[in-house]
Amino acid sequence: MHGVPAEALKAHPIFAPLAKFAHARGASSEQLQEVLAEVAAEVQKGTPKPEEEMKKLGENAVARVTALSGWLAPIVAAKPEFAARAAAYASDAVGVELLEVLMAQAKGTTVEKVTTVPVETGDSQAEIEKLMATEGYFRGTDKAVVERVQRFFQRKSAAK
Repeated sequence: MHGVPAEALKAHPIFAPLAKFAHARGASSEQLQEVLAEVAAEVQKGTPKPEEEMKKLGENAVARVTALSGWLAPIVAAKPEFAARAAAYASDAVGVELLEVLMAQAKGTTVEKVTTVPVETGDSQAEIEKLMATEGYFRGTDKAVVERVQRFFQRKSAAK
């Protein structure tokens, strides 16, 4: 129904009470499916579209999300129950920006420094070497920088 697999729809918490309600009032399976299709369509209207959300974040969107993921990784590892909430916040541009504000506060820096992560496609060998000389990379504590360096060398080896 509207791109939602039937199994997912049946597993959703609203399905069983809605089906029970519909059948108690004599609704046919077709009528129930019609109502569920309407519900699914409404839910999808409110679901963020990843491509559109990334465009809202600007040309350095991938780098920003990567930096945010690196910052969140140890937090979520320590408190796995935070994973779903962090993913929900990060599902749209406004949520990413909120998390960036929190990341900046946690790091004791400005939001501008957090959001002006350079676009990765333009990384030069010299820029990567500078990143590799940072304490965060050397000690492996800045996961975003470590991943960025790894991606640079992966792109470089793939280009050969």
